[in-house]
Amino acid sequence: MIQNMLRHPVYAGVYVYGPSRTDPRRHLAGRLFTRRVRKPPEGWLVHLLDVLPAYLSAERQ
Repeated sequence: MIQNMLRHPVYAGVYVYGPSRTDPRRHLAGRLFTRRVRKPPEGWLVHLLDVLPAYLSAERQ
């Protein structure tokens, strides 16, 4: 969980929208978020650098 949290772009001061999509074929009964699939950064709908206060540099992410 901590690794996923530190991978999130908001900790590098980046606002993103659309970093994941849902895939109904990956659903596992009783498990949350199993349908979620991360897209590569080129596929994100919004990617704004230096909008939020950064805890990590964008290079370290």
